[in-house]
Amino acid sequence: MASRVVITGLGVISPIGIGVSEFWKSALAGRSGITAIPSLGWFPMSGYRSQV
Repeated sequence: MASRVVITGLGVISPIGIGVSEFWKSALAGRSGITAIPSLGWFPMSGYRSQV
């Protein structure tokens, strides 16, 4: 039995843009929404041995 799927819209909430248009422009420009937590300065990492 085949199932039907209907896409009625598209939305994006991301660190590099809110909305499809803003997100797509940022992605094409090579923007990244990923950064190391220590560089933000709000999370003490001294008690953890793991690194990425």
